[in-house]
Amino acid sequence: MFRLTLYYAGLNKFRYVPNRVLPTEVIRSERQNLRDILIRRLSRRATQDQDAFKAIQETSSKMIASLVNRFREACPGQGTVTLATPTSWQEMAFAFGYKLGQGDVQIDDIDQGSGIQSLLMFETLYLVDRDYFQQFGWRQAAVWAVEEPESSLHSSLEARVAAFLSSITKDPASRLQVLTTTHSDLIVQYADETAVVTQNNGESKFRIERDPRNALDVLSAAGVSRWVHPLLHFPLDPVILVEGEFDVVFLEKAFQSMQVKRQIRIADVVRLGGGADGGGVDKLRKYIKDNASAIQARRPEAPVVVVLDWDARNKVDGFTGLIPAANTYKVMAWPDSALNPKLGPSFKGVERAYSDRIIQQAIKSGAEIGTKKNGEYVVSSDDYREIKSKLAEIVRKGLEAEDLAHCREFLKEVLSSAGVTV
Repeated sequence: MFRLTLYYAGLNKFRYVPNRVLPTEVIRSERQNLRDILIRRLSRRATQDQDAFKAIQETSSKMIASLVNRFREACPGQGTVTLATPTSWQEMAFAFGYKLGQGDVQIDDIDQGSGIQSLLMFETLYLVDRDYFQQFGWRQAAVWAVEEPESSLHSSLEARVAAFLSSITKDPASRLQVLTTTHSDLIVQYADETAVVTQNNGESKFRIERDPRNALDVLSAAGVSRWVHPLLHFPLDPVILVEGEFDVVFLEKAFQSMQVKRQIRIADVVRLGGGADGGGVDKLRKYIKDNASAIQARRPEAPVVVVLDWDARNKVDGFTGLIPAANTYKVMAWPDSALNPKLGPSFKGVERAYSDRIIQQAIKSGAEIGTKKNGEYVVSSDDYREIKSKLAEIVRKGLEAEDLAHCREFLKEVLSSAGVTV
């Protein structure tokens, strides 16, 4: 028999969701909490006679608006979701549930597939716990213990649930931690850290992996989960491929400074496991050519965008031809308009887009950067490797608004190509 157990320890709430649970039973077990949420949100509304039921419907729609949006993304073609609320005083003793509507037809949640039911269940539990913290600030946090959340989910919904569980733990307003047991490579990919448990001679050992790629390597080798191509990791997130490590560092910090809401994965050949001896445009081209099938297998809404350095601009056509007419793959290069006019061609790669502030900070730290009479900064090719490292150290500490003065518009174009709006 299904059992949902709630524990209260001091200021924390513990919620346990077993494997193979019946999601609609969990939703209905929360009907009192859902009623309370609805009543609180109705408290400022007019609730006279028929206006009361109209207010209930309107408020319930707003209450689950984020749930509806995520449901549409996860289950395209399944219609929309509404709360099953009362329409008369005789129905006031109602039990909450969901109705899925397609045209004039509405179908109860219990008649849906178990995957859709699971998604609605997690959304409902999040709605209840988040609202509780917002209304009663003395409650500090909630901990969910979920057994194999991937059960009964097809691959697309499995990815959505994995990303959803990750996102709600990162929202400061949710004050939520999620612990799961899993065999799913998708759950592992979106986890902040993975505890790998092994047993030898009756002794259990725990190993913490904070890099999802390392965790997947260990788990796939042990037969716990399947092996996944690095280009197919994080199937809901766009991937930006660049020539080298310093490009990765700059773009990560730039998107952080721009407060990009959607998760974007940035990688070079080394980070993808395609070689440990550095990057470069030729190695990147070979990697893409050798792994074209993996790129074509990605979802169109989470494409691979290749961003080449300004000095490899003439090679864009060669990259484009690797995967012709693919809607999961795009190629761009840094334009002159995104470069700092005070930095001449002696600055190779992404460094030519750096701001004056970053250059001046590097000079103060001992970087051998000269200045021409016209104010242009120059570097010697012999010193450039060391200078790149010093510049990267400054970028890793974080970027300021002025640091994107030259390249902000180009970065917006990159994000747009990846399907991300700023």
